[in-house]
Amino acid sequence: MEINAKIERFLKDHTIAIISTVNQQGEIHSSVKEIVGFENTGKLFIMDLYQNKTLANLKKNPTITLTMVDEVKFKGYAFIGKAKIVIKKNIKQDLIHGWENRIIKRISKRLIEKVKSENAARVNFEAHLPHQPKHLIEVDIDRIIDLAPPKIKNNKR
Repeated sequence: MEINAKIERFLKDHTIAIISTVNQQGEIHSSVKEIVGFENTGKLFIMDLYQNKTLANLKKNPTITLTMVDEVKFKGYAFIGKAKIVIKKNIKQDLIHGWENRIIKRISKRLIEKVKSENAARVNFEAHLPHQPKHLIEVDIDRIIDLAPPKIKNNKR
């Protein structure tokens, strides 16, 4: 399924998604992941750093849903498709570099905010992330659902 210009703009502005997979008992497992890239031909790329439940579930059942929202504009999309695991040596370098740059920017921004803030947290979560991904999740999108209410979908603003 091709990604149109409207959805492409949304994906460029939003990188965090709730990823839903299904375990062997048929239970839904959800986790927060970062979209590190996409192709207009209908592919999304997700960096999965912890190799825990999401990876195990996808090995048994490749069905996946990514839910992304803009809570301010009350818009979002659900991307439904099939996932495949890409091992580290086969991950495109531009995806790894893009992910690393986003992490550096996020850490820098939070550190600056902490310096300015009187109630700064002591832990910087991103500093404890694994430095190199062991795999990437590549999603072939089968269907895209617009989550915006009808009034917002029809509003051209």
